[in-house]
This record gives sequence, structure tokens and C-alpha cells, in this order.
Amino acid sequence: MPSVHGYPTASFKAGTGCNTSTAIYKAVYLSGDNEVAICNTITNYGAFIGVTQDYVDATGQDIPVAIGGATKAILKGASITAGNLVGIAVGTSTALGHVAPHAVKSGDTPTAGAMFILGKCVVGSQGGTDTVCEVLLNPYLATVLTTTLAT
Repeated sequence: MPSVHGYPTASFKAGTGCNTSTAIYKAVYLSGDNEVAICNTITNYGAFIGVTQDYVDATGQDIPVAIGGATKAILKGASITAGNLVGIAVGTSTALGHVAPHAVKSGDTPTAGAMFILGKCVVGSQGGTDTVCEVLLNPYLATVLTTTLAT
């Protein structure tokens, strides 16, 4: 199914946290066989798969997930600028599935436990936490720029 941006999305079964209206444009991980759940701890990041494009009424229903290309994402933090690398926000239970800017550049070593880099911001947001920004998902970049992951 195409996303609102014309890029392909994949369909997964909705797991934990995907059955609420706040689950749209949130980072998810593979939580089971063909199932995704909202990223909620640093131990989930190794299984990051993409960003939800909608939400569902109940777990087990099909949910569209952008796994590459441009997508919207929900911001955690004060603001983000086009060009910032984007990671999955950690360090608070209220940042479930949010993205956040990161000062690290390609080749740098991120602070341990800081973030899992998943792409780059293409259209920023100055509205603060819970506002929408545009992100270019780069799965290859996430593989290269990761913090220490618990497996």
C-alpha cells in the first residue's frame, strides 16, 4: 500500500501500543512474527523496522509501516532542523516511538545509550514535543550509527 508520500509501505500486525490514536507516525520494532510494537526501550532498537503511517483500533489488526523513504514522525524535544540526523528518543517513558535530533555526524561515535540513528530530517519543526516533522528513513544509516544495543 502506498504511503501519503507515494513510497511503498509494508503491512504488519499491530502489537503493543499501536491500538491508540497516538500511535500514528511512531517508530516501531518487530515484536513478533509479522508483528510490530511501539519502540519503548533501548533493548527494542535492534529490531527497529520503520514508522507507523496510521493506528488501529485493536491489536492484531493490519497496520501500515514505512520501512524506507520519506515519512512523517512525531518529535520529542524543542525543535528539529532540516539536515539533522534523527534517532529514536530514549531516556523517558513519555518518548515512546518519538524521534529526536542528534548532533552526531557520519563517522562519529554517539554517546552510549543516546539514540539509535534511523535517518535524516528533511523538513524541520519548531513546535516542540508531539509535533510532526518529515524524516527520510535510511535503514543502512541506522546499521552504521548505533549505540550499544542489548540483545
